[in-house]
Amino acid sequence: MESLMNAAEEQQPPSALADPWSLKPESSKNQKPKGVGGFVLVHAGAGYHSESKAKEYKHVCKRACQRAVDRLKAGALAVEAVAAALVELEDSPFTNAGMGSNLNLSGEIECDASIMDGKSLHFGAVGAISGIKNPVLVANRLLSEAQKGKLSAGRIPPCFLVGRGAHDWAVGHGIPPCPSEKMATKFSLSAYKRNKRKMELAEKMETGHKQAKKRRQSSENENGSGCLDTVGAIVVDLEGNVAAAVSSGGLAMKHAGRVGQAAHYGCGCWAENACNMNPYSTAVSTSGCGEHLIRTMLARECSAAVQSEDAHQALLEAMQNKFIMEFLWSHTTESMCVGYMSAQDSKAKTHISRLPPGTVAGQCLAIEGGVCRLTGTVE
Repeated sequence: MESLMNAAEEQQPPSALADPWSLKPESSKNQKPKGVGGFVLVHAGAGYHSESKAKEYKHVCKRACQRAVDRLKAGALAVEAVAAALVELEDSPFTNAGMGSNLNLSGEIECDASIMDGKSLHFGAVGAISGIKNPVLVANRLLSEAQKGKLSAGRIPPCFLVGRGAHDWAVGHGIPPCPSEKMATKFSLSAYKRNKRKMELAEKMETGHKQAKKRRQSSENENGSGCLDTVGAIVVDLEGNVAAAVSSGGLAMKHAGRVGQAAHYGCGCWAENACNMNPYSTAVSTSGCGEHLIRTMLARECSAAVQSEDAHQALLEAMQNKFIMEFLWSHTTESMCVGYMSAQDSKAKTHISRLPPGTVAGQCLAIEGGVCRLTGTVE
């Protein structure tokens, strides 16, 4: 929000949030895995969370957790609760999702979102959608409609829609439109104007090697000091089902029509209940360089790593070999804000971990048997 790129995903290495919840099947094949109680974990996007807005980031994470837990206590399944958490994150003007999202080159807001149900393995997503305040609601509606079966004349229902088609489908299914100009905030508008001025100045500069090199270095320094990426959440419900969701306004000054990892299958989020093939239920939410995450399918990669006998070591190796960072919640961006809460907690806990200059590994949140162990301080 306070530098060249308000949410410069391509300037930030990828980060991930995952929940390798220990739900191993019982020895008897006739017994179902026992749930460990409802739980939600959310993040406000990897990047840089300014000190001046730290309270706002923490508050929105707490509200998102509380909203999800309230849904769980009311008997909702994981996929419903995770959607509720994302709505709260999208409604905040301080996150790069829904309200207050980055503006593209044309000065418009286009959002990506996806959601996955670990119980059914159904997936719903929207890309480059405009004029919808809560893109995750469209993604969730796509998921639920697909579960109903074929359409008239045997047509297959969509699970991923983009652009104008996604907007029209949403409105046709009862999701109210919201003018793009009403979704912009003073923060996103000021960032757009600042970015546009810098782009115009850069285009006027000479194209020599030294000048180009200076521009790249200046851009890298500025982009790393004030940008946020995709927000997300993971949930396990009272029955032990898991779900994950992500939402993003994408890169600041991106080309119109660009779709990031937040909408791509296996890249932005992943959720899968335990079954005969998988000893663990897993839910993953990623945030970071969209183009890189699309090529590497980080969310699904993390889920697959959890299924090994030594899940922690497998995850560590996967992240180090492919993304050069540690796990379970980790980041190589300047900071990461997360919140978490169980159905038994009276209130959510939040934490902003900040990396000292030159470091590449973030804080680690370990969840074992329903017990959270955090390296760092919690509020």
